[in-house]
Amino acid sequence: MLRGSEAAKVSLLATMALFFCVTSCTRKQPVEQSEPPASILSHQGTAAGIAPLDKTRSASAQTILNSDPELAPLHLQVSVFNDTATVTGSVRNEEQKQKVETLVLRVSGVNKVVNQIQIIH
Repeated sequence: MLRGSEAAKVSLLATMALFFCVTSCTRKQPVEQSEPPASILSHQGTAAGIAPLDKTRSASAQTILNSDPELAPLHLQVSVFNDTATVTGSVRNEEQKQKVETLVLRVSGVNKVVNQIQIIH
């Protein structure tokens, strides 16, 4: 049998354990927000979680590139997430690569270009 002070310690420890168990089991965990992984993005930057504005910006940038007589035959791809456009494909020289970046930056709301274009000779 436990003496008075030992019984009080055991009772206190049991109460604390119960308190921590109840509070940790009922506490809601915060949900982290992040960009969708690149693996779920299609070639035009559309995915379930991407805002309609991103789809519009992607389409605008793609239209600009497809309308340029020099760049249209190269079949470049653009996707936009937030204010960043990612451009992929191949061009013949550095001037074309720079031209792509300049044209995409003209799209309203695009402030940065990740230029992943390869130069092929």
